Amino acid sequence: VKVLTLFKYASEQASPRPNYVLKTDDDTFVRMDLIMENIAMLPRECVYWGNQNALHKSLTELPKHHKWHVPLDQFRAIPTYGGMGTKYMQGGGYLVSMDFIRRIALQI
Repeated sequence: VKVLTLFKYASEQASPRPNYVLKTDDDTFVRMDLIMENIAMLPRECVYWGNQNALHKSLTELPKHHKWHVPLDQFRAIPTYGGMGTKYMQGGGYLVSMDFIRRIALQI
């Protein structure tokens, strides 16, 4: 719910309007110099960027009784980018472009 509230705020009220939103855990030390360096190489749209463990199953591939399982229809609002599908980012944070955030916020 906290992340959805963040996305709703960013899409409707943040001023000036950001190109991206960085979501981090409260115990994460953010290296903004490295993030800014990497953002310069990213497109402005269709960005879901972070640390993805390719060995993890996507949340939709987990058994239905698993506590982190998410039905595939809940991912319909998020287009795939670079063949990522329903994989998720792990670790202390991730960056999302505003077009994704607006799409997600419209679903709330």
